[in-house]
Amino acid sequence: MVSTFEFSENVVGIMIDSNVDDELLEEVHTFIEDKFVKDDKINLLVEIKPGVDIPVIIVLKDLLFKLSHNRCFM
Repeated sequence: MVSTFEFSENVVGIMIDSNVDDELLEEVHTFIEDKFVKDDKINLLVEIKPGVDIPVIIVLKDLLFKLSHNRCFM
C-alpha cells in the first residue's frame, strides 16, 4: 500500500508499507509525474517501512526513472 502526503505545494511524500512490484512502482511513478505537471520541480520524501521486499529489477527501473527525470527534483 502507498500513502501520499504534501508538506507544501512542492514538497511531497510517499510511504510504502507493502512489497513493491511493477504495478506498485507504476502507481508511484504516476503520482510523481502528476506532481511534475503541477510544479516544475519537487522535493520528494520516500519512506519504506521495514520488511518491505523490493526486487533488484524494480530498484533498477526506479533508478532509470529518476535519471530520466533528474531535472524535476530539487
